[in-house]
Amino acid sequence: MSNVWERFDNIAKPEDVEQAKASMEPVGEGVYKMRLEQLEAGESKNSGLPMLKARFRILGSNRVFFYNKLLQNLNYQFITDKNIAEVLALLEGMLGEEIEYTKLSDIEDTIPMIPIGSEHIIKVSYGEKDTEKSFPELEVLQEEEEF
Repeated sequence: MSNVWERFDNIAKPEDVEQAKASMEPVGEGVYKMRLEQLEAGESKNSGLPMLKARFRILGSNRVFFYNKLLQNLNYQFITDKNIAEVLALLEGMLGEEIEYTKLSDIEDTIPMIPIGSEHIIKVSYGEKDTEKSFPELEVLQEEEEF
């Protein structure tokens, strides 16, 4: 006799369920050792605007952490500049060197240089007004910094 739900086995992709589950409980502020599992230049499904998409695994807990950073804000140029600067700082921290920024595609060209599977000590924080912890701010710390 087969399982009653067997015929529905393919209604959701495991990675989509994992992302939905991770988004239900935001990662708390703190410092974590994480392994990079995915990093890509993408576009927002809703707006088509450029965004960085990353997936980390928090070591020790095996919890997945998704980071999706929209780069462009159509209403405020200074937010666009800030978002790009935050992504550059994150990538520079993971890469271990400075990235010369002249245009947005410089970021896309840098992404393949960061090895999937690399481990990083990352500080997670949230803005003062981000009460639902929907927009994490990430900072890569060096080994000698407090962990």
